[in-house]
Amino acid sequence: MSKVIKTIETELLAITQVAANAQQLSSELDLSANLKNIVALCVMIGRTATTAFVGAGTEIRVEASFKATGNDAWVTIASYTCAIAAATEITADGAEAAGQTLIEIGANTPVVNDIVFWENATIGSSEWGKVVAISAGVSFTLQDGLTIAQAAAKLIYNKGEKWAPLLDCEGYTRIRVVINNNNGTTNVAVDVRVSAITAQEL
Repeated sequence: MSKVIKTIETELLAITQVAANAQQLSSELDLSANLKNIVALCVMIGRTATTAFVGAGTEIRVEASFKATGNDAWVTIASYTCAIAAATEITADGAEAAGQTLIEIGANTPVVNDIVFWENATIGSSEWGKVVAISAGVSFTLQDGLTIAQAAAKLIYNKGEKWAPLLDCEGYTRIRVVINNNNGTTNVAVDVRVSAITAQEL
């Protein structure tokens, strides 16, 4: 009798800034040991400037290979393109402790359902959050408390995005994620994190 094992994988790409007009590859996820493999990816994208994308936003491209080695068999199996509208730069009134949901701010205010992004001075401590309430020019409220304390010195940007495809990777031996940040004519730097969960039928 077969059984399904769910495995939390090491991040394929820890939080990384991808420069304007550049590309970044994640590490590869090896799928060769199993006949069937369902992969759930979580890709998180954060803005770090107010400049709008021109032509097209950052492309997130999932590629798979049916070969165990080499680079001549990568094919695109899923893709996502970020929105192009300019982000809003939001200033915190002070440092925020871990667990905090009410964020006091200056004049610029996100809107409800925005995904906001803090780029921490230590990039691995950067963080995304979902806005559930606002008081214009005063504060916004996050759905969940901050995981990490965030300093007042770092700005907050809205227009963050999350993409979580569930992929049937049967027949492939490896997958990777390509952050294509030269998809438009004037792209801007973004911070990206990629992680994966596999459900393997053995």
